[in-house]
Amino acid sequence: FFFLFIAYKVVSCNFALKVDCITLIMQRIESVFAPSAEERASYIIEGVLEIPEGVTVIGEDSFSDCREFYSVVFPSTLVSVGARAFARCLALEGVEFNDGLEEIGEDAFAACTSLEEIELPASVTYIGRSAFQCCRSLLCARLGCAAKHIRPFTFSYCTALQEIILPDTLEYIGCAAFCGCSALKEVAFPDSLKAFDWVENESDGNTIHGVFEDCSSLRSIYISEGVEKICDDIFKGCSALREVSIPSSVKTIGQMAFAGCSSLACVELHEGLEIILGGAFDDCPSLCHIDIPDSVKEVDPGAFFDSGIPGSPKSEDF
Repeated sequence: FFFLFIAYKVVSCNFALKVDCITLIMQRIESVFAPSAEERASYIIEGVLEIPEGVTVIGEDSFSDCREFYSVVFPSTLVSVGARAFARCLALEGVEFNDGLEEIGEDAFAACTSLEEIELPASVTYIGRSAFQCCRSLLCARLGCAAKHIRPFTFSYCTALQEIILPDTLEYIGCAAFCGCSALKEVAFPDSLKAFDWVENESDGNTIHGVFEDCSSLRSIYISEGVEKICDDIFKGCSALREVSIPSSVKTIGQMAFAGCSSLACVELHEGLEIILGGAFDDCPSLCHIDIPDSVKEVDPGAFFDSGIPGSPKSEDF
């Protein structure tokens, strides 16, 4: 009888846990906020959209293409903003993100062309690809969050972006994440960073854009120790970049990594570097001298094509 009683208690507990889990899931489903176009107006007061307390999820496409509000206030209960939830909200200037928010979906604020500033709370662990793409008025992005990844295209073509503060937890930056941010002047990478050009799916690997490609105002970068590869096209077209120090952890400088960096005059390489691939410093006319460390095993013949280094191949020679 004792063993039967124990078995009954275990089964009862397992059943209770399953019921609790199902209840929590159902509660979250029930609290998905996705008002119809007719219902939206009741949540907008004098141009401010106030999401009601109790909502945990803003559904996909809930307010996409809506132009009736310039500000959004999230409730303390909000956990997730769905994909494209506020995409192309052209009048949106500011968002008050709540502590407790964990997820920002793919394209959630893409093409919000009036959005000027974002500050993400420490609770955010997931930022979807292209989440803030083409926010052309965005001046400052403070990512005080716990995210480990900045996914592909997250801030691409935010042409007014001048300041980006990256999270201390950041490990990977996706391909084209800041491509075309032509006003960005400096970037400091946290010591936690492991790799650039991280791809989320197979199609990302086919992109022709580097992480900071065409950031034409970028003058200063700090690459943290621990990064092993300077990936293809990463700083291509950064015409204001004047100097760069490659840490000793880097083994490879990728194809066209600094191509078109016309102001680049000083490159500091360290022992540990092994490979410099084709076009790595292509069209860098201000680069007139570089010391190659003894650890380098391979330098592609076109690595310094059209650079200012004496003896390097020039277009007119072909």
